Amino acid sequence: MFFSIVGVLILSYSCFNFKKGFLVYLLFQIVWFSNGKIISMAGVPSIPIYLVMALSFVTIYIIKGGFRAKLVKFPFMIPMLVLSISRVLTCFTSLEGFSSEFARAIGFIFGSFIEVVLIWRIVEEEKDFDFLIKGYCLIFAVASVYGLIEYVIKTNPIVEYKSMLTPEGISTYQADIFRGYRVMSIFEHPIGAGMTFGLFAVFAFLYWTNRKKKTSNIYITVALLSILCVTLTKMRASILFTIIAAMTFVKLNNKRFYKVALFALVGLAICFPIYKDYINVFLSLFSSSAQQAVGGSDSTMRFLQFDTVYKIMKMSPLLGFGEQCAVYLPKSLVVNAFGFESIWFEAMSRYGIIGVIGNLLMLLYSVFIVPHKYKSKSAFWISLAFWLTNTLTTVPFFRISMYYVVYFYCIKQTMFYKKERKLCDMQPEKNLLTLKNKFVLKL
Repeated sequence: MFFSIVGVLILSYSCFNFKKGFLVYLLFQIVWFSNGKIISMAGVPSIPIYLVMALSFVTIYIIKGGFRAKLVKFPFMIPMLVLSISRVLTCFTSLEGFSSEFARAIGFIFGSFIEVVLIWRIVEEEKDFDFLIKGYCLIFAVASVYGLIEYVIKTNPIVEYKSMLTPEGISTYQADIFRGYRVMSIFEHPIGAGMTFGLFAVFAFLYWTNRKKKTSNIYITVALLSILCVTLTKMRASILFTIIAAMTFVKLNNKRFYKVALFALVGLAICFPIYKDYINVFLSLFSSSAQQAVGGSDSTMRFLQFDTVYKIMKMSPLLGFGEQCAVYLPKSLVVNAFGFESIWFEAMSRYGIIGVIGNLLMLLYSVFIVPHKYKSKSAFWISLAFWLTNTLTTVPFFRISMYYVVYFYCIKQTMFYKKERKLCDMQPEKNLLTLKNKFVLKL
């Protein structure tokens, strides 16, 4: 109920000031529970809050004429269209039935496609990113402190509340002898929590190093706290993502980089007593003996998963069996899939060959084509971190909207993007951003 009320208030505000409302919505996505249901009745497909919010913002944007604005072309149109087509076609082969799968397809189209287009078109000016980084900084300061408190008391009231918002609840890791308690903070899963903490830390470092004028060190302080929380999630995937993404701010010719590195080393040294007992979680990325000490998936399990998923895909090779296929397939077959711990395993079984092609196109565009076009080293490392991590495991409740905010920030800081934008601005009669009637878009 709480998240629904906040969502309604944000939507109401957006009717008067669309751009600021949308930016607040992006901040809201960090703390919300996207799977929380607005409508949940027997015989009717449940409607989650993320679908209602995404659909509402798209509708408001269309009514205000936003898509008539001439802006730089959205770089992921082709792969996003293929992924959307894949999900619609899968409705006809879904084991759960057409209506439920179609509702999820609509959710993907609005929540993971058109909403990303809105981020690209709306989060444009330097002041937009300034607003978001300040909001993120406040949120992650609270989330980091809360995560440290959670680690001490070994309980999480926020996650317990979110778990009550859906009939199935939220499955959480139990403390074990290998890793102990795993921090989730305000998030719903330690992997998603660790990756989101890591992404913010990288964004904060990038923002701090890219600013020409002096920027408050509070960003670095909160980033260091976030890195500590990454460690306390005790998830190899989160640590790997953060390490790879962190390569983006390695700039040997930038004096600020050395300041950041010094801050990081000092911070890690100070916090060493907290995470020293769990150093094997990090070492397990490189050492088989350390991996055995902390548990988790290994290469043998991955090959077994691939063999199982391949058998499932052969049963419906082109379109797959839908998102909930694991519920309806024989248990003897699904048990060896071990939760489909890879974006490719999910695509093969749920969306078939077309889904795999869509994800492959998205990988190529994200990691290679778009970063190469705009000469953005930062976009390359951040997208590589995401896709490599998502290849090795699932990334539950990772805040994907924040990923695109950071990715687009990297792109829009380049000279190549600014040249493209300038060409669009040379046609003011076609660009609604220049209209004097601010009521039209409030951008």
